[in-house]
Amino acid sequence: RFARAVFRNPSDLRPTLAVTNATMAHFGQINKVAEKIFVIAANGVTIVTMPTLWAPTVERPPEFTDQRSIQKVKNLDGMVAIVTGTAQGIGRAIADDLVEAGAAVHRVDRDTVDLSDAAATESFFASVGPIDILVNNAGGVVGQTHTPIDEVTDDAWDAVFDANLRTTFNCSRAAARSMKTRGYGRIVTISSGAGRSVSLTGIQAYAAAKSAQIAFTRQL
Repeated sequence: RFARAVFRNPSDLRPTLAVTNATMAHFGQINKVAEKIFVIAANGVTIVTMPTLWAPTVERPPEFTDQRSIQKVKNLDGMVAIVTGTAQGIGRAIADDLVEAGAAVHRVDRDTVDLSDAAATESFFASVGPIDILVNNAGGVVGQTHTPIDEVTDDAWDAVFDANLRTTFNCSRAAARSMKTRGYGRIVTISSGAGRSVSLTGIQAYAAAKSAQIAFTRQL
C-alpha cells in the first residue's frame, strides 16, 4: 500500500514518522517529499510511509486529503523549526518549503553541529530557543554499502547508528523539553524503506538504525 496514516490521541504534541524510499530522489521527487513532510508537520499525522507516494492509481486515506492539508500548510507564520541534514537533498528542500510557508527555519548539518554529541546538541537547541517543529532528517549510510556482516567493524557500525539513531534521539529529547513546556510541537523523523523490509545492498547497520528510528518514534 502506498501510504498509511495512523492517528493516535488528539494531543497537540505529536511525533511523526515519515518512511521514504531513496529512489524518489532519482525521479526528481525531492521537492514532493519536502512538500509532504511539510503537510505532516502542519497536521500532526503520526506515521506516513511513502515508498511511491504519488502513484496516481492509488487511493489516498480519507483522513489525509490534499484540500485539508493545503489549508493548514499555508500558514506557519511565527513558527520556529529546526531541520537537520540540510546540506543537500531532501533536508534542504524541506527547509526551503518551511521558509516559504512563513516559518523561521534553523538549518543544521554535520559541518555545523555534531548532533551525535549530546552536549553539542543541547547547546545548539538552547541557542535557538523554543521551537514548534523539528524535522529529524540527518543520517545516511556513512559510506557503508555492500559490506558482508563479518567485515563490518565496531567503528563502522557505531558511525551509522550515531548518524541516524543517536542524532534523532538527541534532537527529539532536546526539542521535547521546549515543546512540552508550551504544550505544542511537531517532531518529524525521516526513516527509510530499508528499515521496513529487506535490503540487498549490504547496509546492515543502516537498515537496523532506520528500523530503530521507527520503533523510537512509535514510543514518543
